[in-house]
Amino acid sequence: MSYDSIDLTKRKYPRDSGLLEDNASQCDVQNLTAVPEEPKSEILENLPPKSPEPSDVQPPAKIQRKNRRIDTSFVMQPVKKIEGDTPQRPFPKELYWYNPAVSGTATEIFDMLFKSSSQAKPKYTHANFSAPASALKIMKQARQKGLQTTTGTLKDQQKPRKQRKVLDSLQNTLWLIHAYKRDAVLEHNSRSTIQKFSCTRGDDGRLRILEKNDLSIVWNLSQREPDWQVKPVFIDGISIVDMASGSGSIGLPVLQVQLLIEILLHFIIDGHQVTLFLPEIYKTDSEKIDNSQVFKFLCTLDVIKFVNKKSRKAVEAEVLMEAEKTAGIICSNSDDIHTTLSVQCFPVLHKLSESNYKVSTVFARKDSSKNCRLYPKETAEIDTSIYQLTLERQVFLICSLFHVTTFHGQRKQQIEVFLMIINRFLPEILPKFMEKSMITTVGESIEKLQREQNLENWPIFLK
Repeated sequence: MSYDSIDLTKRKYPRDSGLLEDNASQCDVQNLTAVPEEPKSEILENLPPKSPEPSDVQPPAKIQRKNRRIDTSFVMQPVKKIEGDTPQRPFPKELYWYNPAVSGTATEIFDMLFKSSSQAKPKYTHANFSAPASALKIMKQARQKGLQTTTGTLKDQQKPRKQRKVLDSLQNTLWLIHAYKRDAVLEHNSRSTIQKFSCTRGDDGRLRILEKNDLSIVWNLSQREPDWQVKPVFIDGISIVDMASGSGSIGLPVLQVQLLIEILLHFIIDGHQVTLFLPEIYKTDSEKIDNSQVFKFLCTLDVIKFVNKKSRKAVEAEVLMEAEKTAGIICSNSDDIHTTLSVQCFPVLHKLSESNYKVSTVFARKDSSKNCRLYPKETAEIDTSIYQLTLERQVFLICSLFHVTTFHGQRKQQIEVFLMIINRFLPEILPKFMEKSMITTVGESIEKLQREQNLENWPIFLK
């Protein structure tokens, strides 16, 4: 076999590999033509003059030190800011972050160290290290004295702050549902929710997703099936408050109204008719309620039933009796409830802040949550229709509770998606205090609070 026909000059080699280039140059050296070398003198003439070499070569350590990133943590402004109604201990870096206008900064500490020195470059051996320590000790004593004498925010200032927070949340939601303000996440969630609904033909002949006489929307904002009969819920209010307060069996606890609203809304937004049971003493003793004004408003919504006794066992017995009578659901943390027709669910509280809770429930029966919430189809002994929550009533209750308090992010988003769907497909069932005109009323109330004026009437009471 002959290799004379192979042209080795056309072979290509990777440029990145020095070894292959060397091999290739050895193989192809016979086929390459000689290139005349340029005189070295001409090349040297074109080069710039070379600077003389320094006598002392800089060591690598000094070169690295020049490029090293400077640590500025000593003069950095603190990330955590002191805020809130109650006094807090200072963040450590607040004592020495760089700000010449604030006592205890790095510049002032430097002046303390070298106060008596007039040298341009003072030596650390001449520094007075006890001076900053004494100054910081004085600062610490002053801060501790401030912590001991501070009483926090006064009660007459706390109420307007809470009112302002509720009204700001309400105003933002009114903008959302009336299309003044767009939110991409809420738009996506509302569209995905509507896709689960089925259309029906209304009295006017047009296709409708929701009708005024419909029953409530159920858990996870799902459309209710025609044969679904949702069980009513009976809540042992004392048991719920005991979980949050950690009080024992002696004496009645102080009612946390925000927690009661959370547990009520948890079942209302899931489509249940709900009743909260409390001793009658809370009806007259306002000292055992942390927010008596909102509690009085809750009493007007027909969601609270008072028991004419003070003991926990009496409230528990009343809840069990009503639940057995209707084969409903008992919401209580007690382990002494023995059910026959009814089913018990245990509340689970996740504390998010001082007054906000995330509520979930766990059913005692080892069955699916859907089966525990619905009446069996073969139920004939009980008229289940009178225990069903209508859509109009559900909208009214959700809007009412949303007017008097704030909710955590996930619950607030769920309410806003619910109201956006109602406003777009059935706006006539929205209560008057959720109409577009309420944006102006809420704005006027916020302006009064900004001018440090007390509200004579809460916006919802103007309905």
